[in-house]
Amino acid sequence: MSADEPVVSMDDATVQFESEQLFGLAKSQVVRAVDGVSLDIRENEVVALVGESGCGKTTLGKAAIGLHRPESGTVSYRGTDIWEAKDASGLFGGSVDGYPFHEIRRSLQMIHQDAESSLDANSTIQSILEEPLIRWEPQLSRPDRRDRVGAFLDYVGLSPPDEYIDRFPHQLSGGEQQRVALIRALLMNPDMILADESISALDVSLRIDMMDLMLRLQDEINTSYLFITHDISNARYITKKSDGRIGIMYLGNLVEIGPVEEVITNPQHPYTKALLWATPDIASSGGRIGAEGIEAAPLRAIDVPDAANPPSGCKFHDRCPEAREVCEEVQPDSYRVDGDHETACFRMLDDHEYWSSPELEGEMGDQLATPD
Repeated sequence: MSADEPVVSMDDATVQFESEQLFGLAKSQVVRAVDGVSLDIRENEVVALVGESGCGKTTLGKAAIGLHRPESGTVSYRGTDIWEAKDASGLFGGSVDGYPFHEIRRSLQMIHQDAESSLDANSTIQSILEEPLIRWEPQLSRPDRRDRVGAFLDYVGLSPPDEYIDRFPHQLSGGEQQRVALIRALLMNPDMILADESISALDVSLRIDMMDLMLRLQDEINTSYLFITHDISNARYITKKSDGRIGIMYLGNLVEIGPVEEVITNPQHPYTKALLWATPDIASSGGRIGAEGIEAAPLRAIDVPDAANPPSGCKFHDRCPEAREVCEEVQPDSYRVDGDHETACFRMLDDHEYWSSPELEGEMGDQLATPD
């Protein structure tokens, strides 16, 4: 593998679902939860995806680890197409050139939002955590597995381990359950972990502790994180401490991505600016976009369009204060701002027809809820 080859690479990937209407009486609608997204996640990198509820960030994350099959485009692990590897594995364990599917699945793990529901309620912490060791390191004896599990419990602060190892999940707090879920993923020795809203149910102080723990373990285990969150402040914290990147999603599109401070202090997409405007701790520390003291949200409309019937052209144009008529007709590509900073907005091109296109009419909105 080339040193520059990403761990996971998504190339123009589209994932769609059919949504049945009430009692199945009406015609189903196709929702493009992920619409032509390209994204590389590099070795030992943290990429945080942020956006409003329903924007497609969780679907994108699950596609990145091989849980959702794309309708078009590709998702690859270290250069091996994940779904070609899965199809080739079949009943007889075949493979394609590259990595076999069972190794890909081991290398791409997930931590769920609700840790308790992801842990077997009828199993002890020891049984839950030794399961990956039994499968992937069968040479370990039962005492060796117990020692390995105990060492991880101690490392993440569940100590002394003997007080936790024989408990059941319901006997742990939410933060303790989340630590167990993290250990279970790490015992697979993964190359990347999808953390899907994995700290959103925790108290604010525990969120910081959990993110610090994830980063400390990253230094030890050498893994990448795809961190899904609705809270841009959390995304900023974990990516700033890891020198990572923030990606902004809107209705299935990755509208902006770049180094954390580039996106926070020099946002280019109007939707990114709106999210920052609506985040008090960032806005008050210099993240507020526009004139000081602005009261109205930088949006034409507050409501997010129906994902099953999105706007034509740029999906954000009906809410965008910078939109022009060409934005109604053409969906922008992703354009480089500087270095790793990219955004899907025509305003990045000095010679684009956007600049001669008439402005859209309409008044600005007067409020914006934070993403949820």
